[in-house]
Amino acid sequence: MADAGYRLPPLYLAAWTIGTLGIVGLGGVWVLHPPVHMYTGLFYLAFACIAFGAGEILNHPQTPQLSTDATASPADVKLCRRRDPCSLGNLFDIGGLLLFFVGLSFLLFPR
Repeated sequence: MADAGYRLPPLYLAAWTIGTLGIVGLGGVWVLHPPVHMYTGLFYLAFACIAFGAGEILNHPQTPQLSTDATASPADVKLCRRRDPCSLGNLFDIGGLLLFFVGLSFLLFPR
């Protein structure tokens, strides 16, 4: 079995968790209809989670499948997904952080 040593980095798993939390949170905001002063802040926080999760998923591209070639040396085998920053992933991360702080400001300082 070639994939026995394959492991995922914690930030990649956290990205999927945060993205899923954002989707669930967005659905919760739409279904539960919180008070108006909280609605905007929670809406921004949910989109921030989705944006950050998508950005980190983009920054951890899928590695090629491990081959069973006789020519492949053990040094060529990668055991985890390496962070490979891309422009779109970084923009999603920055946008997610901005949305997070904007949403937090709407929750902490209602108008």
